[in-house]
Amino acid sequence: MRRALQISMVVTVCLVLAFSTVSLAASKTLTMYHAFTSNTLEALKNLIADFEQENPGIKVKPQYVGDALMQKLQAAVAAGDPPDLAWTHGGEYGEFAKAGAIYKMEDFIRRPDGLSNEELDDFFPVMKTYCEYNYDDQWWVLPVNATTITFVYNADMFAAAGMDPDNPGIETWEDFAIAAGKLSDPQKGIWGFHIPVFSGGMAGYFDWIFRPFIWAAGGKYISDDLQSVAFDSPEAKEAVKFFYDLMHEYKGGTITPADQAFAMGKVAITLDGPWSIPQFEKLRFPWRTMLYPVGPSGKRYHPSAGEPVTIFKDAKYPEEAWLFVKFWMRTDNMAKWAITSGYLPTRRSVLEDPIYAAHVEKTPGLEYFVKGLDYGTVSEYVPSWNKVIDTYAAAVELIMNNKVTLDKGIDDAAAKANEAIKRYWEDYPEEYEQVMSRLEARQE
Repeated sequence: MRRALQISMVVTVCLVLAFSTVSLAASKTLTMYHAFTSNTLEALKNLIADFEQENPGIKVKPQYVGDALMQKLQAAVAAGDPPDLAWTHGGEYGEFAKAGAIYKMEDFIRRPDGLSNEELDDFFPVMKTYCEYNYDDQWWVLPVNATTITFVYNADMFAAAGMDPDNPGIETWEDFAIAAGKLSDPQKGIWGFHIPVFSGGMAGYFDWIFRPFIWAAGGKYISDDLQSVAFDSPEAKEAVKFFYDLMHEYKGGTITPADQAFAMGKVAITLDGPWSIPQFEKLRFPWRTMLYPVGPSGKRYHPSAGEPVTIFKDAKYPEEAWLFVKFWMRTDNMAKWAITSGYLPTRRSVLEDPIYAAHVEKTPGLEYFVKGLDYGTVSEYVPSWNKVIDTYAAAVELIMNNKVTLDKGIDDAAAKANEAIKRYWEDYPEEYEQVMSRLEARQE
């Protein structure tokens, strides 16, 4: 009897081990590279936990690679051992699209288990810009994070200047310049606006936040044929003149504020993104947000961006990776992701989610960050981008500091930038043909 019991126990243990082995073998583990920290890392952990609960046969292993994200991805792709999926900054996936190293998300989207046209239309229009490769009108990736820049202001300083902080009446460029002048007291080192003119290593940031002023003036940054810049047009020059007049005629701002000037109450208005809301909530004064003002064209634009997730072709589990991406895109999941991460949602329907709507209502200032996504637009393709923006930003800085006249500064910068563009197309003639054919196809 005892021996029979021992045999029975051995059989039971073997069966348990066997079933455990089968279970482990059936479980698939996705590897994901990312550079998330702080609240975003917490949001990722929550997302993965929810996904694994709903999909018990799939695990997701996130790997933080920090600032070395692109180098690690490049090395992994070269070694034929990339992660199943990765989060990247805006246009970084383009390198892998060009090399044929990633799946075109369009191939998953158009399947029966993909996304409907209604779901695709639910993404803010500007998000598609960050998911195409060289304007080919295809979804190569899907956007998980959205962000934008808008004006943040000190409500107490507005009230002290005789303006209603809840309804300041700032709609146009002129309204903004007049208000900035009222808020300034140069003798006391107090300024209405931190005028965001940056060059050198910050030229890319300046390009992002300033181009909407060029568009609002009715101008363009580059010509339609991509052979020369257009920032030397009379319309585009109006954007620089707006900044110059605000500083020198209205005495409404400075380009060199002291460190932490906004937090110290030395600057009334600044430009910032939703990632700074946790810091704003610690300020010793009430703060508000407002949209970019309407320019001479009668329109307003906002700098907006999307950050995507992509699936690699040598991935071990591309089908399971798609399930995870699709889960991430779901309205309820994106609402929770946006709340915890601090990023903005990439889909409009998230704004109607009760949990997210309540979050917006109780978070001061968030409303206008979200509204800014409606004014995002397609950013022009700029060949030899780094050299062009460096040249332009340096010229604007010289103009603001009265080191050169506006016309001469911009015209000289345009000449240098056009030379850089000419050399770029001479080095990459095939790219020109590809980009232009795609742009022309979109216009048809």
